[in-house]
Amino acid sequence: MQRAALLSAAGVVGVAGLAVALWTQPDDIRSEPAESYGVQALGVQSSRPAVAAENPYVDSKEQAEKIDVDELVSEAQRLQTLARYPQWSQPLRLVGDPFADGKDDKLSAASAGETSMLNVYSEHASFDAPEPIVIHADATDSAELTGTVYDVGANATQAVRFVREMRRDAADSGLAHYRATFTPAATDRPNGGYVIQVSAVDREGRSHEARLELMYNRPYALLTGRFRDRFDNGNLVIEAQLEVRLTATFRLQASLYGQQQQPLALASVARSLEPGTHWVPLAFHGLILREQRIDGPYLLRFIALTTATRDAEAVSRPLEQAYVTQSYDSQAFVGEAAENPELLAEAAELRERTARLQAH
Repeated sequence: MQRAALLSAAGVVGVAGLAVALWTQPDDIRSEPAESYGVQALGVQSSRPAVAAENPYVDSKEQAEKIDVDELVSEAQRLQTLARYPQWSQPLRLVGDPFADGKDDKLSAASAGETSMLNVYSEHASFDAPEPIVIHADATDSAELTGTVYDVGANATQAVRFVREMRRDAADSGLAHYRATFTPAATDRPNGGYVIQVSAVDREGRSHEARLELMYNRPYALLTGRFRDRFDNGNLVIEAQLEVRLTATFRLQASLYGQQQQPLALASVARSLEPGTHWVPLAFHGLILREQRIDGPYLLRFIALTTATRDAEAVSRPLEQAYVTQSYDSQAFVGEAAENPELLAEAAELRERTARLQAH
């Protein structure tokens, strides 16, 4: 069994590339511990532009010919604008929505060959306890399917049984549809990595194999689905209720939209919490809402919970269409513009290098 790809990932999990980190909040809703990291904490991709893969920061003539200078100018302007907002809340128009961009986290794998005779897939790249892991397979009719699950953390394997199901789409493709479910055993780890190996032997005796690698989360807390909102110190604060089972640091990240699905703001908060029921506040910066000139009610379109322990992270799948706020006048929100020195320095560096490239 090949398992090296998941051995190093057994203690850390991500969903749709989602990167989250601890952030400081306004004084009245400050998180503990109060730490601040780079802009990636709000799901922002690297602040370098996409052409960075071609190394645009080398001033050679050969490299200069490959660079889209307009793109560098645009990125410098984006960073300059982004620096106006606090790290704990930023405009979706500048950073994008990591949940919407990675909403389809379906996994799939197929057997090798010009014509695939075995397709294996799951609806999600990760599953959250207590739901079972569900694996689908489309294989040649009359094929004999066997499945094995390798638990990376426990270093153990188990067999899974595939049951044939009648599905018109599979039949139309000349393949039969199979389905298998299993629920990982309970452990004290917040997550675990699993490798699912599926084999199919056709009527000619040829073997076809495919493999999936996915995560199973056992978060130490759950969103109850209860929310409440308020105007607070010029910002919009939405509180989410958590039921905490075990002590850990919990991170919430959420995206806010207008009534017509207009993307507004992304917010993040982290709290160290003990078992019990807790209300955790997410603050959406008032300056963002005032500048957008879109009145409430607002939609909390996505919200995700992360459990962080000393040596592992479990990121639950985002809750969608989570909550609608009360009505608000966008012009009632306030908020001072920030001056993020790191982003301003990056913007200045891009402008300097762009000027040198244009001078070639």
